[in-house]
Amino acid sequence: MRIIVLVLLLNLNIFNIKAEEKLDSIFNNKPESLNKFDFKFPEYKLDFLSNGIQLYLIPDQRQAITNFRLLIGGGASQDKNLAGLAEVSANMLLKGTKNLTAEQIAEKIDFYGASISANANDDYIAINVTTLTKYLNEILDILDNILFETKLNEDELEKLKKQFQAGLVAEKSDPNALASKLAKRVMYGQNHPYANFPSEESIEKITINDIDRYLKKYFISNNMSLAIFGNYNDKNLNDIFRVFSKYQKNTEFVLDEIPSPAKLEKGVYFIERDAAVQSSIRVVAEGVNYLDNDYEVLSFNSNIIGSGFIGRLFKTLREKHSYTYSPSAGLSGRKYYNFFSANADVKADVTDSAISVMKELIVDLSKNQITEEELDAVRKFRKGSYLMSFENSDFTASILQNGEFKGVRAKNFESYAQRIEKYNQGDILKNASKYLSEDNLYLIVVGPKSTKNNLEKFGNIFEYDRSINPLDDFEAVKIKPKDLVKNYLKAVGGKKIFKEISSLSSKGELVVTTQGQEMKGTYLVNAQSPDKSFSVQDFVGNKQEKWINGDKSWIKVADLVNQEKTSLFDKLEIMPFYFANILDLDANMEILGKRNSEIYVKVTGENEERVYKFDEKSFLLNSYTSTQDTQIGKITLENIYSDYKSFGDYLLPTSIENKSSLFVSKLKVNYTLNPNLEDQSFEPEK
Repeated sequence: MRIIVLVLLLNLNIFNIKAEEKLDSIFNNKPESLNKFDFKFPEYKLDFLSNGIQLYLIPDQRQAITNFRLLIGGGASQDKNLAGLAEVSANMLLKGTKNLTAEQIAEKIDFYGASISANANDDYIAINVTTLTKYLNEILDILDNILFETKLNEDELEKLKKQFQAGLVAEKSDPNALASKLAKRVMYGQNHPYANFPSEESIEKITINDIDRYLKKYFISNNMSLAIFGNYNDKNLNDIFRVFSKYQKNTEFVLDEIPSPAKLEKGVYFIERDAAVQSSIRVVAEGVNYLDNDYEVLSFNSNIIGSGFIGRLFKTLREKHSYTYSPSAGLSGRKYYNFFSANADVKADVTDSAISVMKELIVDLSKNQITEEELDAVRKFRKGSYLMSFENSDFTASILQNGEFKGVRAKNFESYAQRIEKYNQGDILKNASKYLSEDNLYLIVVGPKSTKNNLEKFGNIFEYDRSINPLDDFEAVKIKPKDLVKNYLKAVGGKKIFKEISSLSSKGELVVTTQGQEMKGTYLVNAQSPDKSFSVQDFVGNKQEKWINGDKSWIKVADLVNQEKTSLFDKLEIMPFYFANILDLDANMEILGKRNSEIYVKVTGENEERVYKFDEKSFLLNSYTSTQDTQIGKITLENIYSDYKSFGDYLLPTSIENKSSLFVSKLKVNYTLNPNLEDQSFEPEK
């Protein structure tokens, strides 16, 4: 009906315009350029609280919402030998006070429809608060309690550690997280504060005392700035000031100096991701200090390479070659040292082709003058994006507060759009030739093994593991596979173990943590030499059973039984000590070397590869890593064995921990030697 009405109106002469003229007006007349409209930088005020906290006030009366953001200098770059301390300390602020538990804090914040968060990046910790203005005093009471009545709780710390550790395990299956970490390691160096990544071990070492010392050291008024933005009046400001004025000054405090980067050797840095169908690519180059005059132009050059649909990567990688969906490029924004990165996720079989295209586009910018048309398009895009961002007062607060923290005066941001207008072709070429030439480019690739050989044409290949450790840093060990197996067998009890233990029962309590939820259940494995076992993991409403009988195995989940061929590694796990049979099976065994007092051994079967780690002194098995197929693809699984105890004359692990991106499970197990087991128990009932 609306279409009919429109057609009737066009045929009437009420506008004295013919239909054709009306359509011409719609499609041929371009909208007016935004350049004709004056932009006025948002109102703001800079000041200091009485205790020296730097203050930013950005009023915005459009909504009855008040926001404030406390920035504390420090961050992950100050963590030193306790990587992860800044982030854990920030998160612990919301985990309980002298008067409120973590649950009560969350309930109160939720009741008022507010939000309070704390997080850390490389340079600082930020505490963000958003609330309806009418509930400001109630939220300030909660915040006052959080900041000044902090009670660091051991149980909450243990919960938080588990969450962080689970996140670190998940990152090992995230190609983009791996690529980003490796890029930082390459551009900053192995021991640089900006590349000091937390590990499960470093998180585990953090104590309540460490957090308490961190908060006391860095949470001081002369190491803080406070941005207040949104809807507020003088009374609101006084109420906010009253809370933050409690912080004390320490005139002797200085942040640790960030050393100059020590880039790694030029080449291709590669992390193998088992059976992946895509590769994550980073083409990176050294950037500059945030205060350097070249920073803004280099940032603009990154826009030319990868600013959405107008960027060179989008037009070529996506539109011309269909290699990827959403390529990008950017310049990091750390306080001191930064780097350029062009990014793309591509199909594995076009990894080298995509790299060639990406490098060509970047190097071309460093050799050939950009056209005025392309420069103008990116200039308008960058200027428009910048000006439109001021629609939100939090953007104004963020650039002013972050900028001044990094040493850029607030007034500098008022004239940024005008500076962009003055960029010319010569500026672009000079900057790109300085930073984005062929000699300055490094390659980061996270992808399947099949892509590696095609990368050699781009330079020397340096392989890293998923913990961002170089794979070529093994110390050589003078031991042969058969001797390692012999030493392992001796460590667990000797060759007689095969004669004296014909069956074994393992029972325990199992705790599985997934997506922040904890499930408890029971675990049972009955095994009989040489090739039979039955295992069951039993949770309430969730039971999984597995039978192995020679070359046949069955798995039962939710009353569905699937039969499959028994794998090499299933046979090795029928008894905890059956790794000693590895030389009798169809497997390739390779001693990789020694690292961190462990001997690494790679074992390759028909469809799987594992890396086993043995203690270099005791030769007991510490752990192994493998990959498993799941409904969401392949995931990495790490199995850790510890707390070896004597059962008769034999040593067996009583603590078994499994870690993956999907879950973490912990098992405490007890063993019974030579129980009577029925043969029919090793096959499912028919």
